[in-house]
Amino acid sequence: MVQVFLGNKGSGKTLKLISLANDALQVEKGNIFFIDSHNRHMYDLHRDIRFVNASEYGVDSAEMFYGMLCGMISANFDITLIVVDGLMKMLPPEVTPEKMENFFDRIVKLSDEHGVRIVLGMSGDPDTLPEFITRYAVEG
Repeated sequence: MVQVFLGNKGSGKTLKLISLANDALQVEKGNIFFIDSHNRHMYDLHRDIRFVNASEYGVDSAEMFYGMLCGMISANFDITLIVVDGLMKMLPPEVTPEKMENFFDRIVKLSDEHGVRIVLGMSGDPDTLPEFITRYAVEG
């Protein structure tokens, strides 16, 4: 299952994602990963959540980010939840939401095939984002 937390910058998405990850420790049977573009919120997460700073791995495209997700899942079959904060901050400015349909198709398939819930935090107005993103939108 793929879920997207949408909202304008400063709307509280990060705090909701951190809370979601911490609360998931009570119900998830597998490992939880939290991916961010910096280390700022690393200590807000419970120590049992694996924190990954994507900027340390040179992620510079949606394809590369997808490859990182595949690598994580292939190396650890016990992952049941991956939370990503600020997806668009990890990608270069020329990668706009409108150009990400293939990426979304691929992560949905990855999530379904491997039983990993992927929760993405994205800044943006749900009224202006493409339907292939907003169909996964959840309220936090």
